[in-house]
Order: sequence, then C-alpha cells, then structure tokens
Amino acid sequence: MHIGIIAALDAEARVFGSTTGMLLGQHTYRVVISGPGQANAARTTHELVRSGCDVLLSWGLAGGLDRALVSGDVVVAERLLTRGGHLLEPDDALVELLHARLAGARRGTVLSLDHPAAGAREKMHLRERFAADAVDMESTAVAHVARSAGRSFMSVRAIVDPAAFEIPEAALAGMGENGALSTWRTLNAVLAEPAQIPRMLRLAAHYRQALRGLRDTVQRLQ
Repeated sequence: MHIGIIAALDAEARVFGSTTGMLLGQHTYRVVISGPGQANAARTTHELVRSGCDVLLSWGLAGGLDRALVSGDVVVAERLLTRGGHLLEPDDALVELLHARLAGARRGTVLSLDHPAAGAREKMHLRERFAADAVDMESTAVAHVARSAGRSFMSVRAIVDPAAFEIPEAALAGMGENGALSTWRTLNAVLAEPAQIPRMLRLAAHYRQALRGLRDTVQRLQ
C-alpha cells in the first residue's frame, strides 16, 4: 500500500529524513506539509487521495489531555472525535499494526479542534467532556476526507504540552498561519510580558522532547 502522511509543520515532517521512503518494511510513503488547521489538512488529504494514496496518516504533535501523558509520549489513535462529538474510528487492523511496532505507545482517543487548546483549564474541561487523551487540529479533517474517498486513515501524535501546562501567549502570538514561528513576533510578545520567559523555556524543552518521540516512532516504523 501507499501511505500519504499529512504533517502540519515542517519540523513534524523532517523527522522522516526524506519526503518519500518505506514504512512497515514493505509500504511506500509520501509525507506532505499541510500547514496547521482543518482546512489545510483536508486540502492536502484530497491531494494525496488524488495522487493514489491508499492510507492517510495524520502525523505530528498534540496537546495532552490525560494527566498521565508527558512530553514525548506517543498516542496511536483508535478513536477520533470532533468538537461536535462525531466519532471516527480508524481501521482496527491498521491500529494493531502500528501498536505492534510502537511498544509503549498509548492507544487512545484524539480530539480535533479548530484552535489550539492552550490553557490547563480548557484541557481539563475537554478531558472531562470527551474523555479524550490528546488534542490536535487536523486528525478528524484527514479522517473525514479519507473516509469519503473510501480510504483508510490513521493518526499518530506525540505530546508536546502536558495537560497541566499553560502555553504562554507569546508562543501563540508568534505562530503564523503556516505554523512557522516568527522570532520577532514572539520576542515582542515576550518583551511585553517578561514573566512568560520561564514557561517559554519549559515549552521549548517540551517541544524538543516531543520531536524526539516522533523521531523514535519513525525509526520503529521503518
């Protein structure tokens, strides 16, 4: 089979080392950077379907909702949820295939929103309401397009910010529409509120740990 991989950010895609290659021993893949958000993910998934991909994989980083998850932990989605509570379930055989390769990964539920879940209070509310383990902005969009096209879909996510962590406003202010961080916007936001600096440093450490989790995942899938 040919696997189309949708990564919102360049850093998420770079962990593969190449835009094309082999996964799971015998299957070809192609990874494409979509940009963050549901519209970008849906558009890119349509393109991968048209290019002949049999399976679509939503790949990248996520926020933690379950307090047991720490930065770098990997979640293999066995359920995907929209904000409206619509449930989408990946193919059981694919979930089993991934989980067999990714010993230690959490099998769980990924919730997709149309905005970043930045605050600890919001993440606690989402956990209570949806019983989800992680939150992202793309997986259900990928799943909807794949299912409408008769394709299988999967989602693999590495946790950046744990449930109790408050993402600094400076980090959100510095993020552009394509997901790239603007150093100047971030710096200006930090200068406007220097008290954010300790949390910005912790977020940077969480981010590095999450990317290490993704790199380790790629190695185990190859």
